Amino acid sequence: QSSGKFLCFLDADDVMLPHRVRTQLAEAKLHPHAIVGGGIEKIPKGSTEFFARWANTLTAEQLWLQQFRETTLLMPTWFISRETFEAVGGFEESS
Repeated sequence: QSSGKFLCFLDADDVMLPHRVRTQLAEAKLHPHAIVGGGIEKIPKGSTEFFARWANTLTAEQLWLQQFRETTLLMPTWFISRETFEAVGGFEESS
């Protein structure tokens, strides 16, 4: 169980860049009620070329509009304050 003020998500098969936490923490402090996300790079290159290009090039308006169609902020890139995460109910963990 984590205990920090911020939550940084990463899937078991993903790798994060060395500056990710520092960069996202700075943004989260500026926008404490937001989920901060990031870009992705699929390995091997080209494995999901269309999706990666689409996800990494959305404008702010497109990102906002896409929330009504599908999740565009990829879960493994999430960085969020614990307070905000818990305020919206966290994860639904059912057995």
